[in-house]
Amino acid sequence: MRVLSDASCGTSIFSTRGTRLVETRTDRIVVADDQTVEAERRGPAADYTVVSAGVERKDPLEDSRREGLLAVPENLDGRIADLARQLIPDGATARGKAAAIEAYFHRNYKYHIGIQVPRGLDPLVYFLTERPPAHCEYFASAAAILLRLSGVPCRYVTGFVVREQNALGDYWLARNRDSHAWVEAWDEATGWFIVE
Repeated sequence: MRVLSDASCGTSIFSTRGTRLVETRTDRIVVADDQTVEAERRGPAADYTVVSAGVERKDPLEDSRREGLLAVPENLDGRIADLARQLIPDGATARGKAAAIEAYFHRNYKYHIGIQVPRGLDPLVYFLTERPPAHCEYFASAAAILLRLSGVPCRYVTGFVVREQNALGDYWLARNRDSHAWVEAWDEATGWFIVE
């Protein structure tokens, strides 16, 4: 996949799950523990190519990485842990826990761009306790915390949901309005899966 980027992308390298190779004009590419890819230096509007296998390898999680993917703030409001315990059925698998959280959000929340968090309140606690309409970043953050509290390693992911194709140039368009946040959770048997 050839990516035509503009200067607003900075040094970010947008890639797909299962990326095996990135070709770009830069001195060095860095892959962080969370699998994000950054070019050390890239000129404005520098195009690049991403080669993907379509699926991510299922390598076991190392203990240090697992610990990071289960971390929650030490001063997390106790009501959030209580909610996680209420939502998650006993003996549920990682996918079962994710499904319970997704179902809870679908039953109790509405999607809305923008949210007004009262001054002085923690945005995540406000979202989970008051249930105001909110956008994807709130749903993804809340899902990540609830999954981690229930023992499921997960990562918060941002990117683009690309649905618009340019028929004349035969390429896909990713615009700022296509940006999205979601969670990828770890299943010991099958590896990473998307929580939406």
